[in-house]
Amino acid sequence: DIRFRLVDGPSVQQGLLQMFFKNRWRYVCTEFYRWFDYDATLTCRMMGFRNGSVIPYRINASETPWYGLVVDQPACRPPIDEHLLDCPGVRSPPQMGINICGN
Repeated sequence: DIRFRLVDGPSVQQGLLQMFFKNRWRYVCTEFYRWFDYDATLTCRMMGFRNGSVIPYRINASETPWYGLVVDQPACRPPIDEHLLDCPGVRSPPQMGINICGN
């Protein structure tokens, strides 16, 4: 059962994306310029929202890098893909790493 949530945002509809994977919540790490609003919309629909958009966020030098799930470029195809996990750029199971999460 794959679940998503948003955390550390100003409202329940904004925040950093996490995925429940291997019995714990993990940040989804990406290069934000490789995600598009359709990718975000599919993800937000999985959380019960109508649509979504990408808002850039980078950790600063004083923050500890995250060991998270790398979803670098979902490449979702409208209207073919109806679920984020159907998108050709999403690995199943997700790759875990710190490379993008620490940038």
